[in-house]
Amino acid sequence: MFCQQQDSPTSYVSMAVKAGHFYDPKHCQGLAHLLEHMLFMGSRHLPAPNEINDLISKHGGNINAWTGTEYANYHFHCHTASLPGIIPAFADMLRRPLIDKDAITNEVRSIDAEFKFKRKDDLRRLYQIHKETSNPDHPFSQFSVGNADVFNQLHINDLHSMLQQFHRQYYCASNMTLCVISPLPPDDALDLIQSAFGQFPVGEEAHQDWPVLYEAEQLGVEIRIRPLQAARRMIVTFALPGLHNDYKTKPLNYISHLLGDEGEGSLLSYLKSKNWVTNLIAGSGIEGEHFKDFNVSFQLTESGIQHYENVLEALFDTLILVRQSLEEPWRYQEKARLAALALQYEENIRPLNLAC
Repeated sequence: MFCQQQDSPTSYVSMAVKAGHFYDPKHCQGLAHLLEHMLFMGSRHLPAPNEINDLISKHGGNINAWTGTEYANYHFHCHTASLPGIIPAFADMLRRPLIDKDAITNEVRSIDAEFKFKRKDDLRRLYQIHKETSNPDHPFSQFSVGNADVFNQLHINDLHSMLQQFHRQYYCASNMTLCVISPLPPDDALDLIQSAFGQFPVGEEAHQDWPVLYEAEQLGVEIRIRPLQAARRMIVTFALPGLHNDYKTKPLNYISHLLGDEGEGSLLSYLKSKNWVTNLIAGSGIEGEHFKDFNVSFQLTESGIQHYENVLEALFDTLILVRQSLEEPWRYQEKARLAALALQYEENIRPLNLAC
């Protein structure tokens, strides 16, 4: 995908690869994350570790990556004049990483240090509890980042072979989507992209044949968590199909709009009047191709902790009102107009986030 952005000296590039941690082998959970690290440790074109970081930095930008559930993503920005020299290096990083054995050992240490640091993060701990209370047969339940205990169970030669195999299987054209936002003329940009990425093997698209995220006994349950830091948060999660993919009607945006309203007569206004809640966020939650967790998160007061069941009753009463309002289209039309205005007059657009 190419999007021409006029009057900008900067170009933005994102590559999504269907190679997230859901595809990790069960006996080596975190392999996708380790491979993401290894791609920065040298390629045929730029063999030194982090050499591509230095190259892009010299040309007014930076590069980063993340490994999610179904996808890994690699993204950078740079001066547009430098793009013809950087795009081939970026493609080479993705297509021909060296995956040096000594570098593997170093990156295992780096990932392990990252893992140990994040054990002190309550949000990360909450995420892990979420995994352990989902369907154990679903890949979401797996350990996504890996650590030394996992990787060091394997001989370095076996780990090296597994990284190479994972790369061959998933880092192919059938699993990749490139997005470029640049002021370059479209024909010039497409020629550059074709030259750099045309040599990728087609491969086979990764299959997604996974069970449900939650079994029946994992729904309608209350999970109490003891945080490391003082917190009074209650999160109500609704397990839904992949409704976030319906980008034309945006049903979840509409429900979030109604539940998150702060005006008179709103759920938040009522809960504040009772001194039970100080804040409410509706709509966040994990998502994938076929599932979506719709979260309603409450920041409770001391009194709210004692009356959390009343807060739940108020939430479900509000959902009944939402259901009853579906026959009155003016609310949806109002949200649509607000969204159109927000898009038209949006300031401080971050093109790299948009590309990702």
